[in-house]
Amino acid sequence: MPQPHRNQAMITCSVNVNDSTQDFTGQILRGEKLVETRDTLNNALQGVLGQRVGITRTGTGNTKVVGYATVAMQPIVYSTEAEFRRDENKHLVIQGSKYDIKPGKMKFGYVLTDVVAVEPFTPKSVGRKYSTI
Repeated sequence: MPQPHRNQAMITCSVNVNDSTQDFTGQILRGEKLVETRDTLNNALQGVLGQRVGITRTGTGNTKVVGYATVAMQPIVYSTEAEFRRDENKHLVIQGSKYDIKPGKMKFGYVLTDVVAVEPFTPKSVGRKYSTI
């Protein structure tokens, strides 16, 4: 059962997770998706390494903060498609997905721990990389 969000009052930043093609936030909240991925190091997760953040569901209509997680201190660097495929059971990005590793490119994975679901609420503002809560 989701907790009220007031228990996390000291958290002001929430990472956006796009659910337009797959229920990534639901997978994170259920403990199925352990690694959130990005195409570049210049992203919202790189700026919150080691911190507790909100998880904001985007891409499905109304943007809502749906939980909290702690981002690991170091990203996983996927230099090849083979490396990325080996962790598919952790990041749940399926081959051929819009979020799959691109040929000749790298991908960066961020381990999420201590995930807690909360009653969904609207963030104060929504930016391209993250939301203010």
